[in-house]
Amino acid sequence: MKTKLFFTLLLFITTSIFSGYAQTSKQLSRNEIKELNFVSTKEKKLIYKAFECQDKSGVFDVILNEDQKEIHDKDTLNSSIKAICFQKSNGIVIEQWKVIDFLENREESNIWFWTKYSQFSDIDGDGLIEPIIVYGTRDLDKEFQRIKIITIYKGKKYVIRATECIFDDCRTFKKDASFTDLPKSIRLRIDVLLKKMRKEQDLILSNG
Repeated sequence: MKTKLFFTLLLFITTSIFSGYAQTSKQLSRNEIKELNFVSTKEKKLIYKAFECQDKSGVFDVILNEDQKEIHDKDTLNSSIKAICFQKSNGIVIEQWKVIDFLENREESNIWFWTKYSQFSDIDGDGLIEPIIVYGTRDLDKEFQRIKIITIYKGKKYVIRATECIFDDCRTFKKDASFTDLPKSIRLRIDVLLKKMRKEQDLILSNG
């Protein structure tokens, strides 16, 4: 009886500590980006946005790079993007994960991060932030082409890949097979995100 009571109390205390841990995230200013001593000067020029996050694992930065390949009609076009997560601990910086993508064909003219829809929050209440990275491509007529939504959960990537097209046979929408392994709260959050993107960007995000 005492043993059972002890483990029940231990579970309560552990749960309280985790659920009470403060998870924070903020976008870094240009001056704060300049002070990132683990990023080269060349790389800093390519940083579109950067975010500092803190959860029970510690402090980490998510850097979003766009290569700014050319200017077309006063619009900056990118041919590649890169998102990198750096964990910081006791003066040591370790790369935790990376996302790299680029233009795939001649139809695509630009690829960029959709930070309006990207998120850095603890969705399932486990004390860890689950980043959601969103980006897409478009053609010169500014019609959407590919869209990707990448959720990082406990260091693993879970990806939704979509292709927008006016014809049914070239429109695709696919989730990784492992997507169902995500906690229900995260899957529901992504469903809400998809609904928001469909409404605000007039996206179909569906097969056929």
